[in-house]
Amino acid sequence: MKAHSWDVRVYDGANKDWKWIAGVSKSPIHDVRYVDDGQVILALQSLPTRSGSEDVGLGINASATKAPTQRRFVLHRFGASNGRLFDTVDGPSLEVQVSETTGPLTLTDKVDETTMAASGVISSNGQLAAIWSTSRSVQPVLLVNVTTGELLRELSGYKAGIRAVYFSPDSSLVAIVGQTPERQTDLENEAGSDIDFTAQRAELQAARAESGLSIWDAGTGRKLHEFSTLVDTADFSPDGQLLTTYGTTTLIAGDKPGIQSSVWDCKTGKLVYLPDSKLSGPGAVCFASKRNLLIAGWSRNQPRIYVWDLDATPQVSSNGQSVD
Repeated sequence: MKAHSWDVRVYDGANKDWKWIAGVSKSPIHDVRYVDDGQVILALQSLPTRSGSEDVGLGINASATKAPTQRRFVLHRFGASNGRLFDTVDGPSLEVQVSETTGPLTLTDKVDETTMAASGVISSNGQLAAIWSTSRSVQPVLLVNVTTGELLRELSGYKAGIRAVYFSPDSSLVAIVGQTPERQTDLENEAGSDIDFTAQRAELQAARAESGLSIWDAGTGRKLHEFSTLVDTADFSPDGQLLTTYGTTTLIAGDKPGIQSSVWDCKTGKLVYLPDSKLSGPGAVCFASKRNLLIAGWSRNQPRIYVWDLDATPQVSSNGQSVD
C-alpha cells in the first residue's frame, strides 16, 4: 500500500501488480494507514481553498501565490480488499502560505511539500492525525480525531517552521521537529573551511533557538519536554518509552556541527544513549525492536547501516559521559 502523490493504491505481491487504485485527485494525499484490523485504509488529504471557496485542483497562478490560502483536510476510508470509498470526513482547515510557482500546477508537475504548503500524518494505531503548515513561520500543529474530523488540540510550532511530526505507537505522545534554520545550514557548509567557528557561536545558538524538538502529551496538549536540538529524523520505540533522533542534534556550544544519533527518555526528557555510528552525512534512524536501534546513513560517501542493541550500549551520565 502507498500514497502515490494523488491516489491510494494497493500492490498484490503474489501477482506483482496493483490490486487496485482509488481516490485519483488533483490534491495531495499526505498519509495512509490500515485501520480496523486491516479491513479499512484511511487516507489523509488536503484540498486547496481560496477566499472562502474551494479551488479546483491546484491551478494557482504564479502572480497570486503570495496571497494567504487555506487548505482543508479530509479523511477518506477505503475498503482494503476492493478500494471502495466508504465515507469521507471533513477535518480542520489551515491558513498557509503557498510557495512561488511558474504557473498553474497540474497533475504532471513535480510538487514538493513546500509548494503544497501543508502536510499531515496519521498515528500508527489510526486514532489521531496531525496536520501543519510547512511554511517557515510559527504555525501550530493541529491534532484531529480521525473518526469525527474534530479538532482536539493545538500544539505550538517553531519560528523556523515544522519539519515533521511523530506519534508514539499508542498515540499518547507527539514529537514535533522544527525545520533546520537557514543560518544553521550556512554554518554547516562553512564548518569545513578556515572560518573560525567560535565566532559563529552566537549565530548557531540563535539558529537553534528558532527550531528544536519537543514532546507533548496528546491527551492534554501539555508540553512535556523541550530540546534545543536540530533533528533530521526521529522515531519512538515500540513501547513508547524512548525517542531516538538523528541529525546535528547534540552539539555543544562552540563545537563544529556534526552528525549524531541520540536516544531520549520520554518520561524524564534526559539523554540516555549516544550510539557512535560514525556517520557524517544525511541519514535516518528507527527502532527495529523494543531495544534494537537501526541507524542508516552516509560516511565518506559510502552508505552504512548500524544496528545497536541498547541493552549492551553504555548509558549517558548526567555529565554527558558514557557509563558502563
